[in-house]
Amino acid sequence: MTKPTVGTPHKHPWTAPKIDEVKINFDAIVRPSLLGAGLGIISRDFVGQCIAWRTTFHPDVRDPEHGEALAARSTMELCVDFGWPKCVVEGDCMSVIQKIVAPLYDMSSTSPVVRDII
Repeated sequence: MTKPTVGTPHKHPWTAPKIDEVKINFDAIVRPSLLGAGLGIISRDFVGQCIAWRTTFHPDVRDPEHGEALAARSTMELCVDFGWPKCVVEGDCMSVIQKIVAPLYDMSSTSPVVRDII
């Protein structure tokens, strides 16, 4: 039997976007028992109201960074699908964020996903 896990509280509270923006937060979880990665995305307006969300499951994804990159790509697809002109995107995987902001192509499983984003 495995012990339940408890997430670490966020050190920074959620802050609202500007009135003409949408803020989108994404996250991924990879656990051996899932046999894949679960992705979650939530978008909120300037008052914090949820305006769209998306969850997906990607079987056979075992690398947490790859899962986070897939969640980031799905977030960008959500922006395009809804036609939002200004989006603030937040995720908690610094390595994925850095690869998107300053792309350096490597042989990791995240590189093709990052190329799709940029």
